[in-house]
Amino acid sequence: MPTTIYHSTSIRNAAAILTDGFRDATGSFGFATTMLTGVFFADEPVDENDGAASSEAIVAVDVPNARTLEQFEIIEDLKGFREWCLPAVMVNEWPRRLCS
Repeated sequence: MPTTIYHSTSIRNAAAILTDGFRDATGSFGFATTMLTGVFFADEPVDENDGAASSEAIVAVDVPNARTLEQFEIIEDLKGFREWCLPAVMVNEWPRRLCS
């Protein structure tokens, strides 16, 4: 069953994503001992209070099979949403759109 995930970003980056697709980033992203490579998504739009660098724009991605996300989920206690770090090459295969 298809599901929608959300990527929060700047307006400028959202325009580039819609034109050219997502690009991987590598960093610790607030995790003390873990380096991650990919693009962050959540099961709902998130903002700077939730750790997003910017929430000027929200890009929605339609995932054809939600089971695809399982191995990329980041489990953190006390978060009110689900989160994934997904490879750009995979996400760029799926439909994406700008949320209003």
